[in-house]
Amino acid sequence: MKRMKSLTVFLLLAVGLLAFFRCVSENNSAVKEEKVTKIGKDLPFIEGKHFKQGANIDPEGRKLGLNNYYLHYDDKPILPVMGEIHYTRYPREESLLKIKASGINIIALYCFWLHHEEEEGNIRFDDNRDVRGFIELCAKHGLWAFPRGTLVPRRMPKRRFS
Repeated sequence: MKRMKSLTVFLLLAVGLLAFFRCVSENNSAVKEEKVTKIGKDLPFIEGKHFKQGANIDPEGRKLGLNNYYLHYDDKPILPVMGEIHYTRYPREESLLKIKASGINIIALYCFWLHHEEEEGNIRFDDNRDVRGFIELCAKHGLWAFPRGTLVPRRMPKRRFS
């Protein structure tokens, strides 16, 4: 008797599911009206085949902008490749020339405060610690500098690096 009840319940569920799926498939087969969107006319954020992106002009009149495929600087496509260097630890000119030869065109740098203030209250920006001089050297060699900020790490060993 129990077996017969469970078989009846199963058949009722199966018939109910079949009826449900038939209704759903009939509703989905109805013809839907599709709207044709014209690029550049209906979508104001698309210009030609590219998204309309921003651009910025520096004080010297050079323009930096982007589209879907690349950045452009002075209307020339560029591919930014960034590398990082600890400017207080390496010979500057030689390191920058090696970096440039490897295809890197943007130098990222952190200012390790421990290198500038080895003794408390004695702040130094001379020799290899000269941040401005390093950024000017990057510009001299056609590299962009991207200072990321100042680091004051707790566990950095107190030793001299320059």
